[in-house]
Amino acid sequence: MNQLSGFFQILVANSNLLFAFFLCYFPMLGVAKLPIRKIWVLGCSVLGVYLFAISFAMFQTGIPSNYLLFPFLPVFFLIYWKSLRINIYKALTVFLIVISVFCFETLYTDIFAARMHLGIYYTDYAWGSSLFSTCLCAGVLACLYIPSTVYIRWLVENYDDFSLWRNGLVWPVIFTGVTVFIIPKNYNSLSDDRHFYIYLLIVSLLLFCMFYMYTLLYQMAKKQTEFKELERRNHFLGFQSKQYETLTEYIASARKMRHDFRHQIATIQNLAESGDLTALKNYLRQYQESTQSGYVTLCANPAVNAVVTHYHDRCRELQIAISWVLDLPHDLPLPEPEYCVMLGNLVENAIDASKNLPLEERKIAVISQMPTASILVLIVENNHNTQIRENEQGLISSKHSDKAIGLLSVRETVEHYHGDLRIEYDESHFSVNILLNL
Repeated sequence: MNQLSGFFQILVANSNLLFAFFLCYFPMLGVAKLPIRKIWVLGCSVLGVYLFAISFAMFQTGIPSNYLLFPFLPVFFLIYWKSLRINIYKALTVFLIVISVFCFETLYTDIFAARMHLGIYYTDYAWGSSLFSTCLCAGVLACLYIPSTVYIRWLVENYDDFSLWRNGLVWPVIFTGVTVFIIPKNYNSLSDDRHFYIYLLIVSLLLFCMFYMYTLLYQMAKKQTEFKELERRNHFLGFQSKQYETLTEYIASARKMRHDFRHQIATIQNLAESGDLTALKNYLRQYQESTQSGYVTLCANPAVNAVVTHYHDRCRELQIAISWVLDLPHDLPLPEPEYCVMLGNLVENAIDASKNLPLEERKIAVISQMPTASILVLIVENNHNTQIRENEQGLISSKHSDKAIGLLSVRETVEHYHGDLRIEYDESHFSVNILLNL
């Protein structure tokens, strides 16, 4: 009976893995590949078998839980990452943050066990410490439910800056390493009140620093996202302003033509009565050229039309032949600034690659359509004569030695909509093919 009780004490103490499992998936409710209920059932079933197995091994051998848990962490992470529609940096950052949080839970359980004299070593299990650990895990899960399902979820679904996610890996690793290092191997070291309160203060300060650091990272990401959105909107408003100026000029020109139309009729009538057909034809040709409008409608969506009109005029100035096939609805199913910035980046790159070519080779083709209500296709093709360089992180900009920022921004938007980006090129032709799942 005592042996069975000891086994269940260890099992209850290890139940923090189940709480960690739930906390790992709280921020991923919108990017999970399977229905979340199915994930709960499968995850609890697998972890239940695993907990019984390691608890039995610990009971029989006395091996600390960390020695049985850490070798399986890479396997758990691989399963976790494959169950999500996000990149590895996001998944690994959240996974490590959850580990660091529950390392602190272990420290507070050890502090409680030492204060209540529930053993001598951290491997001594008692019902008091096991139940305290379970209650503390439940409290942590309850306290972090809103931050994880609101704030961290927003970061996962909306913030795609790889540098922050890569740099964010450092902090949970540091905090996890520190907490594992300061685990009190012998509770007698905390028997003195002075040592006990100093240790409690150090652990609490570390916990505060951890949450403070994560809060700063969130605020930084939020501000950066707002700045990028403002920058996109300003860029977008610049296109609209240029289109408005063109339209205003066209209206003024049309008003002037209506005012002068009676004089044109009189001139045409005089040339016709005089029988000078050559002069009449020349006059009509000149009049037709003078009445041609500079305002072009290339897309039904006003925002997209403002962008393409800007680049259409720029291509005309640079003598670049550009063709547009924009079969898009008046109301796009995604935010207009996101699509416009993505389109603008690709066309801007195509113009930069084309303007140095001979006039007869300056060609750009842009195709964007929606085959279904939930799929958007964007294709940009152009000729080039530059040497294209790339490394394991992607294409390298021809303007500097760093990554191609425009394509990186496009890739982030494609990943945000769980789409597909394919870049094909040879010595003279470059093509970007994008499919977005809306």
